[in-house]
Amino acid sequence: MSQPKHAAHPGDCTFLGTLGRFDLYFGPQGLPVPEVIARWGSGANFHQWPVDSEPASTVQLEVFDHAVTLARKKGYLE
Repeated sequence: MSQPKHAAHPGDCTFLGTLGRFDLYFGPQGLPVPEVIARWGSGANFHQWPVDSEPASTVQLEVFDHAVTLARKKGYLE
């Protein structure tokens, strides 16, 4: 498993892996719609998307799709 490149995402999130400059997370747990998170630094340097609503940006879509795929492979999503 890869290691995060940046400080851990705050809250109850699970590290999924990396894609390019992004650390990918799943969570936080217990939300009505699960989310995936792409972090590229500390503080507010992240994107966060509900798994049922993909981003409009093509670059963000690639990151979103990869995060959702990792979450499925790890058993967090059906």
